[in-house]
Amino acid sequence: MKNLNKTTTYGSIDISKDAIARIVGDEVCSSYGVAGLVDKNLASNKMEILPSDKYRKAISIKEINSSYEIEVHIGIIFPTKVTEIINEVQKRVRYVLEKTFAIKFNKISLYVDGLIINN
Repeated sequence: MKNLNKTTTYGSIDISKDAIARIVGDEVCSSYGVAGLVDKNLASNKMEILPSDKYRKAISIKEINSSYEIEVHIGIIFPTKVTEIINEVQKRVRYVLEKTFAIKFNKISLYVDGLIINN
């Protein structure tokens, strides 16, 4: 998929997937209970938290019927209530994306790829 396009009365803007990934990643990582983003293509059982310059490896962005869907792969800190963390992160990500880009995001899916035990 190419960059996202936004047209306003002032002109048009191309928004890169990397820009969206960076905003999503920063918002997710600043959420309570989230250890960080993890690589969505990781074949082994070893979960590795990605640094901020690699957030794109944890995020998929798809355009479907003039709306966008985002998938984010995360690691959660244990013991926390996973369902509450997921719900809160989805709300935060949707809010910050729609406020920043004024684009409708139809679906934001979070996948918990691992738990990190916090002693």
